[in-house]
Amino acid sequence: DQAAEVFDTIFKGTAEDIMVQAVDDLRHGKLAERYVSVSPCPFNKFGHARRDFLPAERIVNDGLALGMKVVGDLYDRRERFVTDVLKAARTMDQAMPLLASLLGSANGKALGTVVLGVVRGNAQDIGKNLVSVMLKANGFKVIDLGKNVKPEQFVETAEQENAVAIGMSVASNSSTVYLEKVRELLDRQGKGGKYLLLCGGAACNPALAGRLGMAFGQDANQAVSLVRQHVGH
Repeated sequence: DQAAEVFDTIFKGTAEDIMVQAVDDLRHGKLAERYVSVSPCPFNKFGHARRDFLPAERIVNDGLALGMKVVGDLYDRRERFVTDVLKAARTMDQAMPLLASLLGSANGKALGTVVLGVVRGNAQDIGKNLVSVMLKANGFKVIDLGKNVKPEQFVETAEQENAVAIGMSVASNSSTVYLEKVRELLDRQGKGGKYLLLCGGAACNPALAGRLGMAFGQDANQAVSLVRQHVGH
């Protein structure tokens, strides 16, 4: 079929095409190792995946997220530009409304609430958005505070929403101080152990996370795994 014919062409598609092909390969039981464009309309493939009764969680985790990772890896190897990463993120954002009604835990009840945001002084939210999508696909309710979030907002929202975890993305070294501020606020209120504190982003690393008593999410999949472990799933 068409998918089989184009499978031998390596990495010639756009960012959107790569993600679309990841979903298509998933439908056909292929190893999603190589991707190209197979459709002039990227979102047709998401519709096909739904009609073929692939679980929404698999479409997101093994299709869209995998495609996003491939685009990211290509960018790291300087084989794609940052604009391609942005296009891939936009593709995921546009695909999610088609899947949103199908996402969630098996019994319809969320596994827990997670507060996410990019810390103050930072505007890069691609990673945070991917974590948000992956958490929703795994049955969690996500409160996304967006960009440039103050430490107080993280703490207040977590308390109001009875969250199980707070996830913070930090891209610049100068902004890591806001991770410390969140920790200080919680300790001052006697809530230091109430939430799983999760950090990630370009300026975060295992050493910093360890020093602050936080978990380090190297990528979206690891972030989701840490939250699932925290709630016992």
